[in-house]
Amino acid sequence: MTKNLIIIGLIIIILLVLAIIFTYLFMKILLPACEWFGKFISKNLKSIYWLYIIEISFLITLGVFMYANFRLISFSGSTSYLHFVYFVVFAALIIIESSVYHEFRIKNAVSITGGIIGWIKSKTIWKSYIGNRTILFIEHIAHLFYLMVPFYVSLVFISILKWETQFYFIVLILLPIYANIWVYLKIIWKKYYFLIGFGVYEAIFMRRLIVYSFIILYGFFEVYGRFNQFLNGYNNFDFNYLFVSSAVLLYIAIDRLCKELVSDVDRFKQRKQ
Repeated sequence: MTKNLIIIGLIIIILLVLAIIFTYLFMKILLPACEWFGKFISKNLKSIYWLYIIEISFLITLGVFMYANFRLISFSGSTSYLHFVYFVVFAALIIIESSVYHEFRIKNAVSITGGIIGWIKSKTIWKSYIGNRTILFIEHIAHLFYLMVPFYVSLVFISILKWETQFYFIVLILLPIYANIWVYLKIIWKKYYFLIGFGVYEAIFMRRLIVYSFIILYGFFEVYGRFNQFLNGYNNFDFNYLFVSSAVLLYIAIDRLCKELVSDVDRFKQRKQ
């Protein structure tokens, strides 16, 4: 086990060094270059219709970028390096398009409600509870990337290295541990270092909601699968055990989900008053 821990430690150090180098190159070279290029493009755009073209292009790029992020989680064999290339390319496109968008709005004095994105933001529904929490949900669904990647890397370490048989029990508790870290903690970036702190209420609420939703979905399909096995005689447990275990799992998950929603609605109403 000591040998495995040393190997894991060395790999993590190498990954951290590479991450620091990439972050430096991104912040000092790629980001300024993309912003300059975006400003250069916006200077040559005159017609107001370019605003709609820029917004449609931005929304398409953002959608493809999110899809590439979820594909990155899979690390599909020999093509895994291509996912990194996709990430860099789409990140650069988003920065350029964002720079063009903001510079174009400022240069042409576009109103707050102008354009597709401005029109959507101006609608009353996005100021309501459902609209506000829908935006929050989309934002934190994208952050699932930061939960799944460490979990996947841990599974890789466990699968490629040889461990004592009892150690594989850790596989059963890895995801709950990572899920709780993802829900409650956040990284606070400083100039030369970072700190670990607790997340704000809205982030904790939405991430708990996402976790409970996944538990409900998993529990439903698991119970359905076991029920089919019971009907076909593949399992030797009786129906009472199936009924009680299913009811307990789904009740607790649904109860926690409803409790979070009820508490959050009351808090939202009090804040609006």
